[in-house]
Amino acid sequence: MSGQPRALLFTEFCRKVSELETKGMDMVEAHDIIMRGAVKKHAGVVVSSADALWQAVFDSPLKALATALAVQRRLCERNRESPPEKKVSAKMCLHEGVFTSDEKGVYGIETDVLYRLIEATPCGRVFATGKVYAKALGKHPCAFIPLGREHFTGIHEAVEVFEIVPALGLGSAPQ
Repeated sequence: MSGQPRALLFTEFCRKVSELETKGMDMVEAHDIIMRGAVKKHAGVVVSSADALWQAVFDSPLKALATALAVQRRLCERNRESPPEKKVSAKMCLHEGVFTSDEKGVYGIETDVLYRLIEATPCGRVFATGKVYAKALGKHPCAFIPLGREHFTGIHEAVEVFEIVPALGLGSAPQ
């Protein structure tokens, strides 16, 4: 599938996969339930959920943004009721572009941007590219904090990066 620009959401656990496999399958299941529910609610499609990295596709950056904030809010709510060793934290990145996808995942230069961005994103935070910012500005109750233009390996043009912060009353990122 390719052609029209679509929004892509990457989310990654902030714990090592080996740690999750040995003592945290309930954390993986909680993230799975929260993530799948939010993606479905906002008309997205999970294209990959292998290991600690998830990929979901949306027809609009606004839907991807709403999903990311909903997941972070639900993780925060869950973590308030969980002991420290069972808290789930994820980092998320959003981008819009034309890419190829199949049952195994998404491919192309646009996904390379997100692979580089997810590496740079701190745990519990949501980052977005300038393409998402341009489409969402003034249309969603959240703040976009400009972080500057990043030069990523293998990406020819600098990428404008923003941190997305939920509006007051929507919850905060899980710690």
